[in-house]
Amino acid sequence: MSIKEIYNSVVNSERIQNALKNWIALNLSLLAIMLLSRLFFMIATYIHFQLNCSYIIDIFSGSVFDIILLCHIAFFTLIPYVALEYYFPKFAKKTFSGAIVLYALLSVLLTIYFCNTTKPLDHVILVYSPHDVIHTAISSVSVSIIAILFFITVILSSFLVLRFILKIKCSGIVILCFLIISAIVSLCVNYQKIIRKEYGFDTKTEFYLAVNQVSFSIIDICDYLEKEGEKESTSNIRDEATTYQNLHPQFEYTCYDYPFERKNVGEDRLGNFFRTDTFKESPNFVFIIIEGLGKRLTGTEEQTFIATPFLDSLSKNGLYWENCLSSAERTFGALPAIFASVPHGEKGFSNIWKPIPEHNSLLKDLQKNGYYTSFFYGGSQSFDGQDEFMKANNISFILEIEKNSINKNKKYATNNRWGLDDAELFALAKKRKSQENKTPFADIYLTLTTHEPFEFEGIEPYEKRIRKDAQNIVNEKERENVLNNLNVFACFQYMDDCVRNLMDFYKTLPEYDNTIFIITGDHRMCPLLVWDDPLMKYNVPLIIYSPLLTRAKTMECVVSHYDITPSIDAFLANNYDYNIDEICHWLGNSFDTTTEFQCKKRQAFMLNNRCVSDYICDTFFVCDKHLYRVGRNLLIQKVDSVELLEKLTKELNNYQSLSVYANQNNRLIHNLSNRK
Repeated sequence: MSIKEIYNSVVNSERIQNALKNWIALNLSLLAIMLLSRLFFMIATYIHFQLNCSYIIDIFSGSVFDIILLCHIAFFTLIPYVALEYYFPKFAKKTFSGAIVLYALLSVLLTIYFCNTTKPLDHVILVYSPHDVIHTAISSVSVSIIAILFFITVILSSFLVLRFILKIKCSGIVILCFLIISAIVSLCVNYQKIIRKEYGFDTKTEFYLAVNQVSFSIIDICDYLEKEGEKESTSNIRDEATTYQNLHPQFEYTCYDYPFERKNVGEDRLGNFFRTDTFKESPNFVFIIIEGLGKRLTGTEEQTFIATPFLDSLSKNGLYWENCLSSAERTFGALPAIFASVPHGEKGFSNIWKPIPEHNSLLKDLQKNGYYTSFFYGGSQSFDGQDEFMKANNISFILEIEKNSINKNKKYATNNRWGLDDAELFALAKKRKSQENKTPFADIYLTLTTHEPFEFEGIEPYEKRIRKDAQNIVNEKERENVLNNLNVFACFQYMDDCVRNLMDFYKTLPEYDNTIFIITGDHRMCPLLVWDDPLMKYNVPLIIYSPLLTRAKTMECVVSHYDITPSIDAFLANNYDYNIDEICHWLGNSFDTTTEFQCKKRQAFMLNNRCVSDYICDTFFVCDKHLYRVGRNLLIQKVDSVELLEKLTKELNNYQSLSVYANQNNRLIHNLSNRK
């Protein structure tokens, strides 16, 4: 008996045969749209990032993902589709065609997302509120004619593909072969395991470029929802606390139920750099936290293009740590790490707990010692729980843009959709300080202009100047990166000018000579990431500048945002009439001030999706199940050591378990109000 006769004997119904033909035509249409979407993804990422040849090969090699996924979809939709079309032929065809068009639509949106974040969409959309998700999407994406044409082209192409392929008549042998292939692939290949384990790729970047964006997002979100239902076990907290505390013998911990609580005996390593006998009063502080400020912005190891000339001049005349690390991939981690040195918790310290767990902080210590504290931010203070954190730390004043200025200031609504431009924010702050300047003070600024979509009023002259200066860059890669991101570097030079003007204002105040300026980035910006170095996204500069400084110094040693609070508290307590609590929960230590490169940090990092999968331990770095050795300039090299990777991964998991436990159970520190 021939194959055709076998086929006809199995499916002798004409209606079933038509359903099978339409089923295979729809699946072939889906495959064509998958491959077409991959082509558009390559075009978009090449334009946005100027990808080299190897990355383009990675994108097209990912077609294997599409084919395997198609086989799974075809196999598991066979019976449902045939049954549905048998009774409702028009409805079945339109429903599956609509699903294919929806796939094309999602592919376009995920391509745009990738170009803005350098990674596929994961469960990050579930850790933000719906309001914050919408606010982020609207604020970060700049709509252009090219983007609109790109969107329309993909959708029209999907309709044309469907219209063309659905007219193709498939023979019985083609249908049978397709059935056999899809069945074999589906039963023999675990697609979800391939995605979760990232089989076949050496780096995260290669995998992110190759993977099917839609399936990655769905699998990751489903995995997250499944894990959300699992409760953390706290039965081994004592053992976990013992393990963690033994890894930090430099600290004297008080107990196991409060695993991070320790004696506050930080060494003063800043005092030797300052004239502490010039004024009787303790110094004022100005913290400037700059959105996305990081090293190697031009994507080269030895950056020659000066994106921030004023900040560079401050670094040469102050204390400058080249290798400072943030605590998280995005802004949500900056304020808690810088001002409270607290562990991350499950989803970030400042935007999940109501009330926020009992904790100590630099801000509370400043308040108790008579400081007037102010927070100036040009966007929505409620985003990422910034207002909750500041209020929990008894902040004296928060600039409320939405209540006071949004109706009067068109810039908030039209110029930079995240909020006010830096110049406008600083103008409001200067007006406030001119009217009511209380001392001693600690002013905190969090800037915005160097954030997507990288727009501000008057950007054209900056872009023109940068285009001219870029012609003198010798390194071709660096020159191309600057020219291809004129708006980004224009925002950084604009920010630099704004900070210069802000500093000029403080020079007019009588308190300037007794003021210390601390400047850092909240994290390194994503669009100009150094693709092959995942540690760079946490690398931010740290500058301390003051007229009180006795000398300047540039240091290559690795420090962290977590070190800022313990360092300043120790400096003030050892040199002024300044009282601090005997007990603290600081994750950081006093600043290392070694000139040469060295790293003595044990620190975990939280990603934007609130996963804690990155960890640095001395000169080793764990990044999502890969192990690297860290060298000068935080350059990394992959290391093959299963034993060491497992050891450091256990340390990371142990920290995060304690971090979640301490925050969820209010076990960071004993109630401070009961302390004598």
